[in-house]
Amino acid sequence: MYLVITDEATSKVKELVLTDIGVSHYDVDADWVLGYGPPEVGLQVHVHDEELDEGFGQEVITDINGDWVADFSGIADIRYQHLWQVCRNLMRMVIPPAPIG
Repeated sequence: MYLVITDEATSKVKELVLTDIGVSHYDVDADWVLGYGPPEVGLQVHVHDEELDEGFGQEVITDINGDWVADFSGIADIRYQHLWQVCRNLMRMVIPPAPIG
């Protein structure tokens, strides 16, 4: 999505390109989170447990197709009730806790 905003008082124009980022699947047994985004960019993947009020995250790099995998095995035990955040600069997507088939 491409946005152009013009301030009529000052005639300043700002442009913003929004790209689609998100989680496509997660595996609580393997502690993996898989998703998509723009090709060959860095994303921050953050998992948060609201009950324990703690979180953990890591940076991933998307491949040439925009796919990425965040492997939390050995770092944390992810669970269905966790909230997921995937961020790139100002883009952010928050995914509510719910199992994905």
